[in-house]
Amino acid sequence: MASTFSVLTGNRSFRNLFLAELVVFGADWFVMVPLLVLLPHLTGSGVWGALVLAVDTGIVALLLPYTGTIADRFDRRKIMIVANVAALAGVLLLLGVRSRGTAWLALVAIGAVAVAKAFYSPAAQAALP
Repeated sequence: MASTFSVLTGNRSFRNLFLAELVVFGADWFVMVPLLVLLPHLTGSGVWGALVLAVDTGIVALLLPYTGTIADRFDRRKIMIVANVAALAGVLLLLGVRSRGTAWLALVAIGAVAVAKAFYSPAAQAALP
């Protein structure tokens, strides 16, 4: 049986998929944690942080039953690429969150990342044998 390290070093396709998974899901948490600290600081209320968590969880929960079907019917590689680009656009949108008046951008950005995550997850899981 091959070790984990040998699978990562010997199989280029799996290594690329593994690195993409690290970027998508790692970036999701590295964005969420500072955002949950920043929003109460900017707005003076914890409601915005709760809304961000609700948007993230709610969108993924609502879309996952449908995105699995889409991953089965369309090219998974293209779905994962488009999802990663959409997640990048959402993360870049977070750069605009700088004051109380722009706090709503966080909801839109996290919503975009959640949609991307909902499409990426089933496509990546179905790509593995």
